[in-house]
Amino acid sequence: MRLAVVADSDAAALHGLEGEYEWGLARTFAAGAEADVRAWAPSTVFGVDVEPPEGPWRQIGLGSEGVPRRVSTALSGVWRRAPLPAADALTELRGRPGAGVLVAGGDEASRASAVAKLLPRRLDAWGAERLTRADLERASVVALLGAYGEPMPPEAPAVLAAGRVLLAPQVEPAFGLQPWSDHLPYENEDDLVRTADAAQTYPAAFEPIVAMGVLAAEAHLASAVYHRLAVDAELEDAASELFGDAGSGAIEDAPADHDDGRRDRDRHQHPGAAARRGRR
Repeated sequence: MRLAVVADSDAAALHGLEGEYEWGLARTFAAGAEADVRAWAPSTVFGVDVEPPEGPWRQIGLGSEGVPRRVSTALSGVWRRAPLPAADALTELRGRPGAGVLVAGGDEASRASAVAKLLPRRLDAWGAERLTRADLERASVVALLGAYGEPMPPEAPAVLAAGRVLLAPQVEPAFGLQPWSDHLPYENEDDLVRTADAAQTYPAAFEPIVAMGVLAAEAHLASAVYHRLAVDAELEDAASELFGDAGSGAIEDAPADHDDGRRDRDRHQHPGAAARRGRR
């Protein structure tokens, strides 16, 4: 199996995959490098926030539209529901703790408001429209902005994989993540500020949550997720050849409590069934 991931440089650093695994090979290509992708001859191409190039391979879009097999946290109209996978390379950051609070996502006014409340607490705090690896390296606490009751922000696994304290709104579904176990939930901006202050000021008290976050991230690592999705697509195509369109289908209208992440967590809790093994 040969899997290609197409993404811009920031997305590649957070969600890309490179290397040889028990299931085959993976490479990450820059957006627009269609000739390089074609020369490598993958069996499946993933586009992260970009449409995967067309060719003699299966196409899967993560966060991108325009392809039938679309993976997203959206409630409907997707092939599979899931957050963005975390690049395996982010695990290198676990031994390099950062310092400071990053407020990422949401709109500019919301980020600025949260940062303005954090700074008087003598915290190193800053905002970013989009999460990057550089910000993950710098921060020890990452607050992802989002709406109460909406799906978990898609970048959450990347934060956990890097060994950072994750603050996220109270969400549904959480894709296998557990509030107060592997991340810290917040209800509103003031709650976010108080929680971030505590996590930054008393890091030792939150080490168990970081450890549980690292554990939870294993099921969302790119080497596990991309392989799992590629196998799903391959089996779906085989079923379609045998049974026609009845052998495939997207999630047209998922119920509010639908959580594919629970299946991922179950797989992780049974090591014999885990999709990922160490890099060769």
